[in-house]
Amino acid sequence: MSGLEWAMFEDFYRDEFKPLIWFAVRAGASAAEAEDVAQEAMKATWARWSEIDNPRAYARTAALRVLYRAHGRAKREQAAAPGRTATPRTNSKGLRRPGCEKHPGRQIDLRVRLYKLPLIGLPGACVRCPW
Repeated sequence: MSGLEWAMFEDFYRDEFKPLIWFAVRAGASAAEAEDVAQEAMKATWARWSEIDNPRAYARTAALRVLYRAHGRAKREQAAAPGRTATPRTNSKGLRRPGCEKHPGRQIDLRVRLYKLPLIGLPGACVRCPW
């Protein structure tokens, strides 16, 4: 790959990495999982950079595929252990959920709270249509 392609990808990465994390969070990933998903999607995007017409759409599609694979893997692992039930710190999909061990009834869904936050500082983002 040429130096020009690398420079174009660097600009794309710098501009789209944070919005891609938000995209993954809105698709159902936890905050930590969303960063991993975004990184894997960027790797996939770079691998096919010279063939892609719309890198933003490709990266988002790749992020969804990475996320669905991770969730499918968690489901299969849970199904492989038939006697195992979800623990208080694990949801029905077998994924860890945030919460306080002292107050298990006071769980919050961070995705709902994050969704309500304004997307200040992201280029071209607004509360209604951040993508």
